[in-house]
Amino acid sequence: MSFVKQAVGRIRREGWSLMPYALGRFHTVRSLYSAQSRVLRGKKRPSNSQTMFPDVNVEQAVAAIKKDAVYLPLKLPADVVAELKDIAQTAGLEAISKSGKQFFHYSDVKEAHLPNGELVLMGLVANAKQFPIANRIAEDPVALSVMAGYLGYTPTRWEINLFWSFASDAALEARKIATQTTEFHFDVHSYNFAYAAYYVLDTDRNNGAHVMITGSHKDKPTAWLFGSANQKDDVIYAHYPKERVLIIEGKAGTGFWQDSSCYHKALPPERSERLLFQVRYF
Repeated sequence: MSFVKQAVGRIRREGWSLMPYALGRFHTVRSLYSAQSRVLRGKKRPSNSQTMFPDVNVEQAVAAIKKDAVYLPLKLPADVVAELKDIAQTAGLEAISKSGKQFFHYSDVKEAHLPNGELVLMGLVANAKQFPIANRIAEDPVALSVMAGYLGYTPTRWEINLFWSFASDAALEARKIATQTTEFHFDVHSYNFAYAAYYVLDTDRNNGAHVMITGSHKDKPTAWLFGSANQKDDVIYAHYPKERVLIIEGKAGTGFWQDSSCYHKALPPERSERLLFQVRYF
């Protein structure tokens, strides 16, 4: 079934709230939305609050995202990383499993299974926005300045996620059920959007490193824009040269700012778990 037929069907079932998903994948639409929002919302003067990223040059960061869809590396302070880790280890978690939504704590998980034997591949901190440190990261004045420079307006809305990806040899189908994004895809979060991601644990290609195709936020075959947002590895690697495949690895606290309309995925955690803090701006 074509993207158009899928979109029309979803709009009939779920209403016009799905229009951002249908249209936000097109660069022209995003540019028009950015121009309109620049007039209606504008760029706000950054607050005087202390930044966590004093070494970031805003103009260089914006230019990097425009060119390659990513700016890196960033580094969260050690005390901030420790606080995020403590929250993830103690707060209530939720996840999607084969039998439906599960509610649990980090201490309940042993080798990617709950005490009842249910396989659990992810654990999302419930309502991460309730924690002051999460909002402090999201509202960092330098981060907001970069997002404003890229989007064309200062975002006033964002979603905050802090989640575990547990180590397992589970098949791709089980990961799809768990909504684990281990297949190449591009995001369509709204009419315009960008996101920030920070590793809370040391992360490499053996425990969930982020993989992306640089520059693919503005370089996709037209036919792919009218189909599924997902593509198989062999299709991606056949179309894009290998030098554009970027695997982002780093110690705890390492982060990056990205236009997530590029093709990207997370490698399946195999040897150890991953803990990621993410902010989606729109």
